[in-house]
Amino acid sequence: MFSCLTSVAQGNGRLQRTSKQVPLVARRERRHRLAVRTLRPALESSLSRFTEQEQAFPTLKADAKPKTASNSRTAGVPNRLKEEEGACFVEFLRRAVEDCRRNVQAGGHGTEDLVWERVRLEAEAAAREEQLLASFLYATVLNHDTLEACLAFHLANKLASTTLPSTMLNEIIREALEKAPEARYAIRLDLLAVADRDPACTRVIDALLFFKGFHALQTHRVAHWLWSQNRQALAMYLHSQVCKVLQIDIHPAARIGYGVFIDHGTGVVIGETARVGNNVSLLHHVTLGGTGTKLGDRHPRIEDCVLIGAGATILGNITVGYGAMVGACTVLTSDLPPHSTAVGVPARVIGAPRTKAPAFDMDQDPTHCRKRRTAVEHPDGSSHSLPETGTVDVTSTSTNGHALDS
Repeated sequence: MFSCLTSVAQGNGRLQRTSKQVPLVARRERRHRLAVRTLRPALESSLSRFTEQEQAFPTLKADAKPKTASNSRTAGVPNRLKEEEGACFVEFLRRAVEDCRRNVQAGGHGTEDLVWERVRLEAEAAAREEQLLASFLYATVLNHDTLEACLAFHLANKLASTTLPSTMLNEIIREALEKAPEARYAIRLDLLAVADRDPACTRVIDALLFFKGFHALQTHRVAHWLWSQNRQALAMYLHSQVCKVLQIDIHPAARIGYGVFIDHGTGVVIGETARVGNNVSLLHHVTLGGTGTKLGDRHPRIEDCVLIGAGATILGNITVGYGAMVGACTVLTSDLPPHSTAVGVPARVIGAPRTKAPAFDMDQDPTHCRKRRTAVEHPDGSSHSLPETGTVDVTSTSTNGHALDS
């Protein structure tokens, strides 16, 4: 009799738990659909970039020169060409993005993970080449089954303190990376962005283990998830640790897209209500701040494929348009039209970037910009006429940019 009642009670418990899981499953499906909608532009833009690179350099010879400090700018060889079993690194980038896209379309249940496979191969090779780092590489990379577990372990050890040890921090970071539906793809697109755009990055594992701009960005994604779960105190703790350890200040409430590259990272400040789009590149000492005179939405909105040079300061609730470039040490306080190059203090438009997406090419020389008036097309189909050299002072002229939806 007692066992029968127990089984009935257990059965009721199972039924109750099942009924409670229905809205949870629905919420997860909604989060996944939202992640797919926000990820699609970043994936398509990155895939287009790497496909164009591969078409520009169709040769996939086994004797292709790997990228080194001496030959990274040699004519006839792509800037990101690296040797791996006779394949071009550009092809790997394209295949990795295609793999991410397939996994997104499959609901996050893909079987392949090209980025993680490459990281493990590079870790094994590095352990053979430098035996002093073999134990570090095994504990940090080879001892883990997934890229998320590897990254959580590495960030936890980097940001741990006496009050919050690495074991507890590891659990917090892994929870965020596993529960946030877009985290899996954000990590991989950010890694590929560093590998593609940074000439100093010769291996994917270098960005994963040693580049603090990448570390700060991934910690921000964890802190942003905690912030969205009403765990602001813990989010601010992670933010404080990143400021102290990495000298990078990104408020947990700031929204940052995918495929973002923070080069060097030291001194970067991104305010609370700032919005950064997909495939954006920022260099060190960039400030996305407020003017100090307003509350609420008071920080810049950076659209997709924007390049922001070292030391640039962008202040206020303004929009930097799609494919624009802000030169080094520029002070920008008003909207910048899409596909425009702004330099100086105060900033003024001097033309247009050399390419449609300057964040990919990382050409920071403002003298390379196009000076003539030309029409460029925004991805939404609208057309913009570019100003002639020196005709527009963006500190006194406001234009309607394409604000981020998120």
